[in-house]
Formats: sequence, structure tokens, C-alpha cells
Amino acid sequence: MHTMKAIDNIKQYTPAALWKRAKEHAPARAEAAPKAPASSWAGKAPIPSGRKWWLTALDIFLALAVLAGAAWFVSLATAPDPRITVYLSADGVTDEHFVFPTDVRTFLKDRGITLSSEDSLSCALTDQLTDGMEISITRAFPVAVKSENGVALLHTTGGTVGDALRAVDVQYDVNDELSHLSFEDLAPGMQIIHTDVVTEYDTSYMTLEYKEEVVKDDTVYNDTKPVLLQEGKDGTKQVTQRLIYKNGVCVSKEVVDQLVITPATPEIKKVGTKIHYQTSLSGEFRIYKDPPVAGKNGWVEMTMDYITAYTADTQTSTGVKPRLGTIAVNTYYIPYGTEIYVKGYGYGKAQDTGAFRNYKREDGTPVNMERCIFWIAAPVFHQQRSIMTTADIKALLQAHGIVPNRALGQNFLADEAAAQTIVAAVNPNQFPVLEIGPGLGALTEVLLQHATRVVAVEIDAAMVRILKSRFDDTPSFTLVHADFLKVDLEQLSPFLDPACVVAANLPYYITTPICMKLLTSSLPIARMALMLQKEAADRFTALPGSRQYGPLAVLAQRYFSITPCMALPPARYYPQPEVDSVVLTFTQKDDVLRLPTLPNVLAATFAMRRKTLFNNLRAAGFSKDGATALLEACGLPPAARAESLPPESFARLAECWEPFAFKA
Repeated sequence: MHTMKAIDNIKQYTPAALWKRAKEHAPARAEAAPKAPASSWAGKAPIPSGRKWWLTALDIFLALAVLAGAAWFVSLATAPDPRITVYLSADGVTDEHFVFPTDVRTFLKDRGITLSSEDSLSCALTDQLTDGMEISITRAFPVAVKSENGVALLHTTGGTVGDALRAVDVQYDVNDELSHLSFEDLAPGMQIIHTDVVTEYDTSYMTLEYKEEVVKDDTVYNDTKPVLLQEGKDGTKQVTQRLIYKNGVCVSKEVVDQLVITPATPEIKKVGTKIHYQTSLSGEFRIYKDPPVAGKNGWVEMTMDYITAYTADTQTSTGVKPRLGTIAVNTYYIPYGTEIYVKGYGYGKAQDTGAFRNYKREDGTPVNMERCIFWIAAPVFHQQRSIMTTADIKALLQAHGIVPNRALGQNFLADEAAAQTIVAAVNPNQFPVLEIGPGLGALTEVLLQHATRVVAVEIDAAMVRILKSRFDDTPSFTLVHADFLKVDLEQLSPFLDPACVVAANLPYYITTPICMKLLTSSLPIARMALMLQKEAADRFTALPGSRQYGPLAVLAQRYFSITPCMALPPARYYPQPEVDSVVLTFTQKDDVLRLPTLPNVLAATFAMRRKTLFNNLRAAGFSKDGATALLEACGLPPAARAESLPPESFARLAECWEPFAFKA
């Protein structure tokens, strides 16, 4: 009711109501008004109201103000919301904000968000906010980079290890060592270690000291002074070394090439092999005279009348069965400790083995004072032919106009004991023999005396001509003129069935590829006797953690039992090499499963020796999950290095390799 009254009160002041009232009261006012003098206002209508004119104007103004206010309230009720929606992502949290349009800088300032110079913003601070706009802030995190220049602290919002190295001006290449892979993503607090690795080559000249060479003469007594046949002279060689520097410090020196400029001239001495013995005294009381004379003071020449050679299928007169490679000597004439050389058998020393110690003569004296076992380095074979001496080798090469090829590592064996040691090691009576690099045929000649077949592979055409001239009429000899590394061993299988043995004198420069081919081939190799330079031999018997330990040692120790047999000085060859040699025997292990994937495993895990297994697997193409799963399946820690693992660990990796390789 009160509201209606208020509205009626307002209506009476509207312009229409006021005008209506003014018209109704206009005649009465005109009559009642006094006559005014004529003036400039004459003819103008008076204000239609009984009040003052300014009150009427005030009424009109108030009415208009009320209408304007009502219109303003209606416009507010019907107008859209001027605020916009903005999404802000910072510190891992995304929030929704309803704000009035402004710029990004003001928006962040109003919310107390500050940015450092290293932080990343998805838009410019001067950009204007728009509805639905997404603003993302990426905070910078610290990363430490240690290099040759020191430690640099870097604040970054992301990237890879390579980006961090470039940001601090660290140049790196494939030879350098990194604690992380270059494409690995950066993480807060990451410590990156860069080691600058530089390889240089240094060439210098060194003196080749001459060697002493001893020539045995079985017509001269060994008590006399040696006769100087040739004076020794030093030579000169050029040596190239590979130097590896890490952060400017030399950590490794390795000889990669040697070139003889002036060969050393060996000093050759002739010594006798013939010995004396006394018929009236036992060994410990023998007296040597300088020079001894046969037939004087009880001294006589030694003869072979008191030597008996034994083979594996014979036994002594007392029923003792000696091992292969023994002879019995009469110690009444040849005292204990006497070192003698028996042509066709080799070197040895008379020793009391106790074989006859339980037997006594009728007078009670022990039989071992009469005879003892004489063990020699090589096994004894009846009707042996002696291998070529140094003089024989020189004469044969000169007759064919051949100079030993240094590039092929041609150092010809001139030692009978070594040849017979290899023959005994491979036991050619049981299996056919595969000989690699027969050369002039010194070892071939001994092998053919006992083997059912010898298959020889030779690369040098000059050596092939000599071998054909020597053994072409031998039915059990097969010669293959080819590079062994290019020979398909499957084609040789018919000649080496059902199993075979391998004998070889391998040059240093090609030892690794030849042995890797043998160890990974499908040939049924029962035994091997390999003549190697000592540095190469150490790589086969190396233990985990050593510098020489690598794929060659893992493969060899996985499939074979390895035994050092004998050492050979340079004087046992012609021409003489620069280093000592060793004969290793390899005997195949029983019931060891062949793993075709083992070479691939070794190639991947030893690709970078100082890298962890995990990093090497990643470099080989495995994903992070695939590498982690493979190592967990094999029970190996990701931080382990290949050089510290035994062969059994690589065997487990090879067994699990293929299933995880497909997930790489």
C-alpha cells in the first residue's frame, strides 16, 4: 500500500502531470494577475505553476535522475561479466583465476609471483591477458659441470647433458669420457663430469741391442771355451707410440708400430755338446779338466750305448711305465744333474725320479745308483727327423731367392724342442691337424710323421712353392693357398672330421682376428697349440680386472682350459723377433654349451671399457627399460663394468640376450 502511494507521489511530478495541471490553472491565474506595464516580456506565457519556477525545474531534474538510476540498474542486471579466466601453472601446480583484463606482468605481481632471470615463462610479460589463456612458469634448477677448466654451476630449465656442456663452453667429441650420455635429460642437482681425452702419436728412435746366439756343435766338448763366430752389433729401430692424455695428463703409452732401420747383428758363439765321464767315480765326484782329453785320466767320450728311449706303450725292465717323452740313462756313466742333448730327442737333464728306488742289488746297494729316468722337454718318437736349423733355413731361403716378409710376421722356427712340444700337445695320432701359416714347413715336417692328415693354410705364394716342393708327394698333406681370415672353414670340415686339432705359429699383428675366428667357429676343435708372442699370450690367460682382460680371454676361458707350455727366446727363430714367445695349449672343456650370441654380447659390453654395463647396453641400442630388465634377469648390477666380470657372467647375458634385444 505504501509502495503504491509512493509511486503515485512520483507520478504527480512527471512532465505530463505537471503540464496538465499548468493548463488547468492557466485561465484563473491570468484573470487574477494584475495588469503589468508593457515590456519585453509581453506576449510570453508564464510558468504554469503556482510555485516558483526553479522548484519546477528541480522537480524535473529529480524525475530524470530517478529514470537514469533505474536504467543503470537494469543495464547492470543484463550486461555480461567483464572478467576473464586465466590458468596459471607454476611449481608443479595449475590454478584457475578470474581476473579483469590486464597484462601478464601485473597479473603475476598481484599474486606475489616473482621470476628469476633463469626462469622460463611461456609468454611475454607485456602480453595482454585473454580469456582461457594458459601461463606456464618453469623454474630453473642447478646443474654442476666438472671439466678440465674447473667446476661450473649452471641454472637451467631443462635440456640434455650436451646442452649443459655447450652452455659452459666445454667442447667434447666421441673420444672424450662423460659421466652421463650426451643425450640424457638434465635433472636437478645433476653432476656432470667431462674428461678431455686426446690421442697423440710420438715417433722416436731406439737402439736394438744385439742378441747372443749359440750354435751347438756335437763334435766339440762343452767344457772348452765358446768360439766367437760373429761379433754382435747394435741396430736402430723407429718406434711409434700412441699417447693418451686425459685432461692434459698422459695416462697411457702404447707401442703401435716398430720399423727396423738398421737390424742388429747377433753375436754368434759356438759351444760343444759332447761331454766326458769318468769310469771310476760316481757323478758327484767327477772332475773336469780344462780341456779334458779322451782316454787321459779316466776321461772317455760319451756314446749312446747307455740310453733307452720309451714311448707311451712301453715299460722299463723293472715294470715301471714311464710317461711319454722319457729316456733312461745309466747314471754310473752319466751323473745326476748332467745336461745333455740327444739328437732327435731334444734337451734334458738327468734326474732321480725314484722310479727304481725300491729295487736293490744283491749287495744291498740301491738300483737308482745305476739307472735313472731322464725327462726331456718334448715327447720321444722313434725314427724322428730333426727340423731345420738356422743354417738350413738361410740356405733354403737363399736357394729360392726369398727375403722374410716383415709385414707377414715371418719368423721361422729353428728349435726342435719347441716343434716337438707342439706335436706332443696336439697329439696328432688321434685327430687330423689344421696348421695355420706353415711357412717353410719346419713344424709341418714333424706333424706329418704322426698325423693321419695335415691341412695347412698359407697366404704367401713364395712359401706355397717351397711347401709344394717339399711335401707335394705326401698323400696325407693338403695345402690351401689363401688368407686364413677369408677361408670358409665349413669347406675344410670334410678334411677335419669328426674332430681336429690346431697347430700354429701366429704373428703378433694378426693373432687376435685369427684366434677370434677359431674360438667362434663351428669347427670341432679338440685341442690347440699356439705359438704366440708373450704379450699376446697374456691376453688369453688374463683375469678379470686386469688391463689385458677382454673378449679374447672370455671366449678362450669359456670353452678351453689354457696351459702355458714353454717359453721361447728370440734366438729360437730366424730372423729373430723383437720379443719373447710362448707356447699355449688349449684343451676343450667337456659339456660346455656353445652360445652363438656370446660374441655379440662381448662386442657390446666391451665397446667402451670404462663405461658401465648399463651405458654400454644403451649405446648398443637398448632402451632404458630393456637394459635394466636384462641386467636384472642376469643378476648383474647396472654400475658394473665388463672388465670386472668373470666369463660366467657373460654366458648368462648371452643366454638372456635375444628375448630382451627385441625390446630394445
